[in-house]
Amino acid sequence: MTPEPSLLVATRNEGKLQELRQLLADLPLSLLGLDDFPTIQTVAETGLTFVENASLKASGYATQAHILTLADDSGLEVDALGGAPGVLSARYAGEAASDAARIDKLLAELSDIAVETRTARFVCAIAIANSEGSILIVSKGTCEGRICRTASTALAMIRFFFPTVIGRRLRSWRRQLRIASVIELAPFREHLIICAP
Repeated sequence: MTPEPSLLVATRNEGKLQELRQLLADLPLSLLGLDDFPTIQTVAETGLTFVENASLKASGYATQAHILTLADDSGLEVDALGGAPGVLSARYAGEAASDAARIDKLLAELSDIAVETRTARFVCAIAIANSEGSILIVSKGTCEGRICRTASTALAMIRFFFPTVIGRRLRSWRRQLRIASVIELAPFREHLIICAP
């Protein structure tokens, strides 16, 4: 029996890896994470957009692992802040800042903004690179909403983002990723089938 071709998912987050395994369960692919490659070097996220960062990671990890690679980048864009925190969502209050610190900073910057005008969106970009590092496809999904008035500092930043299309707070970054990814999942899945050796 021929073994399934492998797809590297550029993450060390087991939860995210499991989410994608569920989404792609019907495809003939064996999904691996970065922890399956102990010597792989971290790829810096130096892009100015989510698509650029996803592409950098997909290409950078693919050239090291020499297999088909999927990478993503995601975060919040708040209109009243000119699109911030954007690609800096995870580092919004500093490299080592806690979720609570990022929440406090964002809410402080929105303190004079009416809740009704705190429009925002969660953005998720996905890129796929072949084993040589060439980008084969990119896909971007968004989930529109607004920033709620307050948030418990024990919660991750995404949990005070209120999605318009769902009408309730989402429970985790992983849940947000799944919803944003599904928006353009059809062409993404088709391309994975074509790219798998």
